Amino acid sequence: LTMLLIFIVVANGQDNHFTSAYVYLPMNIYVTEALLDGAHLEAGDEIGIFDGNICVGGGVVVTTIEATADGMLDIVASLQDPAETIGTGFTEGNSISYRIWDSSMGIETIQVVATYVQGEGVFDASGSAYMSLVGTSCEGGGQITCSDGACVDNAVNCSDAIPGCTDANACN
Repeated sequence: LTMLLIFIVVANGQDNHFTSAYVYLPMNIYVTEALLDGAHLEAGDEIGIFDGNICVGGGVVVTTIEATADGMLDIVASLQDPAETIGTGFTEGNSISYRIWDSSMGIETIQVVATYVQGEGVFDASGSAYMSLVGTSCEGGGQITCSDGACVDNAVNCSDAIPGCTDANACN
């Protein structure tokens, strides 16, 4: 029981990139494999579950994700609780989207494609889905990443670009 409580605190700690507010009528999402630019995600990388721009769940990679009983990454996504603030959970029937946080690079990737083994790619309260994920970072596609996760050919094209800068990471 003590180890379980420690795991929950670590998995939902404030140090994680993807966090959600609570768990209400959860949907269980099982990731059977996850690649970013052709390589397996590494320990410390994260997968976020989104309904539009709302993060409704997230999981931290501990070891290589694989389609075995002990190798899958189990992520809980929370339904919108009618008693809570709007925008804290998923809406049943909406499309599921995924994001990958590369902890070593400090970059969030929004170009993630899911291939479902079970499930339809839509949120289902108390349901479950099994899928593999393939993400392509902007850099993997020959572009750069804006702070909002968008991929562009030149930092000047970022919606948050600093005028006169050609590399948003080098401008203050």
